[in-house]
Amino acid sequence: MKLFMPIFILFNVAFCASAQTPSILKTCLKETRRFTTPYDRDQAALQCVRQSRRSVGLSACLSLANKLEYTNSAEDLRMYCMNELPKTLTIDSCLLASNSFEFGDNGDDARWNCIQRFNRKLTVHQCSVFADRMKYPANLDRARSYCLSELAKNPTRKECLQIVHKLNPTFDLRALHSACDAKILSE
Repeated sequence: MKLFMPIFILFNVAFCASAQTPSILKTCLKETRRFTTPYDRDQAALQCVRQSRRSVGLSACLSLANKLEYTNSAEDLRMYCMNELPKTLTIDSCLLASNSFEFGDNGDDARWNCIQRFNRKLTVHQCSVFADRMKYPANLDRARSYCLSELAKNPTRKECLQIVHKLNPTFDLRALHSACDAKILSE
């Protein structure tokens, strides 16, 4: 049986290599059911997506990730969806994809990836949305600080007050205003 499995895997990978359309992808994914272990089924499904990446959209890729049996395989596919699919990723779809991760650290990595990828296109508000979704407090504070210091080159007083308040909600009103005045005057 062990000798048969590698031969079948090679056949299935070769079969999936021809997947160029969604219908062939579906056929390839049906073939993955023949594998005996969840890990092998997940790896075969990942291979199907890799071989047909030109025809797979982000939402279909993320949907497939939700169907994988192992969480680690699903996380790998989500990261693949974000980084390797054709350049159809937008700021909104990047946020959606980054929110689909099950593990907090992977989601935070994905959100940082989005912030870096769209650095020149993000508004302060959009950056703050990514920052506010960070799961770990250190990433949350660092992202908020980044949004204020790097993206808010010319923040309005209102934007500055909102971001500084998020950075340190214990600031009193006078400290908030003076922090924003210092930021706006230093520009």
